[in-house]
Amino acid sequence: MSNIKLFSSKGRNGTRRRAQPRTHSESQRELRHETQRETQRETQNRSQPESRTKSPPKPKGKTALKAVVIVSLVILLGSLTLLISLGIYVNSIDTIFPNVWVDGIKLSGLTVEEATRMLINMGYHESDVEEQVADFSATVVFPDGESFSITSDEVSFALGSENEVLTQEEAANAAATKAFEFGRGGVVFESGFTYIQSLFGVTDLHVGSGDIIDEALEDDDMRLEVDRHVRDIAKEHTKRFNEALVSDAYRIENDTIIVTKGSSIAAANEDAVFEIARDTLLTAMSEQSHLSVEYSPSSAEVVDIDLELLYSTVNREPVSSVYDPETYSATESFDGVTFDISVARSLLDSAAGGAEVVIPLLSTPPEMTQEELSSMLFRDVLGERTTNVAGTSNRRSNVALAAELISGTVLNPGQLFSFNETVGNRTSARGFKPAGAFVSGRLVDEIGGGICQTSSTLYVSVLKSDLEVVSRREHGLTVSYLPLGQDATVAWGQIDFKFKNSSDYPIRIEIEMEENSQITARIIGTKLDDGYIIIESRHIGSTQYGIEEREDDTLEPGQRVVYHDGNTGHVAETFKLYYDADDNLIREEFIVRSTYRMQNRIILVGPPLETPDTPPDAPTDTPTETPPPVVTPDTPTDTPTDVTPDVPSDVPSDVPPEVPTDNQPGDSDSGADHGPP
Repeated sequence: MSNIKLFSSKGRNGTRRRAQPRTHSESQRELRHETQRETQRETQNRSQPESRTKSPPKPKGKTALKAVVIVSLVILLGSLTLLISLGIYVNSIDTIFPNVWVDGIKLSGLTVEEATRMLINMGYHESDVEEQVADFSATVVFPDGESFSITSDEVSFALGSENEVLTQEEAANAAATKAFEFGRGGVVFESGFTYIQSLFGVTDLHVGSGDIIDEALEDDDMRLEVDRHVRDIAKEHTKRFNEALVSDAYRIENDTIIVTKGSSIAAANEDAVFEIARDTLLTAMSEQSHLSVEYSPSSAEVVDIDLELLYSTVNREPVSSVYDPETYSATESFDGVTFDISVARSLLDSAAGGAEVVIPLLSTPPEMTQEELSSMLFRDVLGERTTNVAGTSNRRSNVALAAELISGTVLNPGQLFSFNETVGNRTSARGFKPAGAFVSGRLVDEIGGGICQTSSTLYVSVLKSDLEVVSRREHGLTVSYLPLGQDATVAWGQIDFKFKNSSDYPIRIEIEMEENSQITARIIGTKLDDGYIIIESRHIGSTQYGIEEREDDTLEPGQRVVYHDGNTGHVAETFKLYYDADDNLIREEFIVRSTYRMQNRIILVGPPLETPDTPPDAPTDTPTETPPPVVTPDTPTDTPTDVTPDVPSDVPSDVPPEVPTDNQPGDSDSGADHGPP
């Protein structure tokens, strides 16, 4: 029974069947079949290739491709990393890339400040300023064919200069900034790539006028200034266009406006005109071109004529006449013209469609008409002074010539007068003649002697006109033709007499020589009241001169010669006395203190007389001693007494002692002493 196997199985219906015992022949047969199957399996295994029992190897071509891809990615990532690192580096440095030039000037390796100085030193934009000013324009054309243009010159002026957009320094800085920004500002790795490129090639940048304009417009204030300028122009031409439209819808007759009710116009919109002009201008600036655009009012802008538009067209403020400093005359004045809008609206509302409505015009006169202002200009004598002219004919000629050169001079309000600039250098070629003048106390002939009388006479007329004296100096010695403190000396290149027209109206200087013996200076202007001014000099004190003797071996024994007349020193103060039209003193005003130096009389004395020998005990007659005569050198009878020599070194002055000043003749002898008036 040991060879019998038991096993369980399920029948078709899923029920378990009991195992049945096998016979001996069945067992042998099953064993034989099992042995055959085992033998077949071994035979099949031996017949199959050994490789089939292993995993197949990967293809060699795919492995190489993968390696190439990996290596390429590594190289690409490394290069990108290098470019990014280089880009970060170059963006951090403050110098211009290698081999970068601007208009033929090498700037590589420089900072913006260093590049700016380099460009200035190389004369960048200095040789041809016109290249700095952009060449562009924008033109707006209205439906009626009228147009206006905004040019590069106008934009340049709006940006702050009549001739150039930027100064040379600003233009150089703009160029240096553009050179510095080359290769920067984009993606970081692009900066690194551009830097590498610049190592192997030259880049020469051109900074044109457009770049300079763009640089200027980056400033918000300048951009606003350009917008303001464009709007002003657009506003003006929009108004002109609309006025032309409105003018076709009305007419003026006999101080009235006649309007047809129901008239309509296609008015231009100021904002729309401004926007189209500005946008076209910006495009023209960017392209450096001349562009033109047509403007057409939209249908929404076609409206019935309204009173506000009519009022803005017709209304004109009065224009007063003003003084024109270039023509020395009054400008034209205009009456104001307007109408009452409320009255006009009432008339239009009550009128039928298509009817003509008559609106009364109102006229407003200006505050100052041309006729009124013209009658005021150079109307009054503000101040006047006359002095007697003495001395030689040459001296009188010099006084008259200086007066002629000054007379007719017009000074606008605030303008300065200079005696030396107006009269000019006193030379014989210009007609001046030699006349007496003192040099270091000695009377000599000098070209132009005597003209200080012209400046002094003018000085007093200026004081009486109540004008501002800017520069004045008294003579070193007193003069006879004017009271103390009322003179004004001059010396070419040294001392000048200056005053300013401090009035609100222009003035004209008139100086004339009368019968070759008197000179009169007057200031012509516009008086606003009937008051007047008197100039008063007050003597403060005096210093009497002494007598000084000097030996002179060139003289005869016992001879005495007056070498220099003495002069008494004086101090005086000058005042303005203001009176009203009724001769009432209103106030007084201190003007100046004048000091005139003392100068000793100098007498030259010859050697002493020899005493003759007499025998003792011999009777002699003792004659009455007669003092040696004082000999005065021969001088003309018209030798001036009020000659002002150079300011001596012992008197505070900025005039060198040897520089001659004017000879001032008087009406007394050469030794006369001039005390207080």
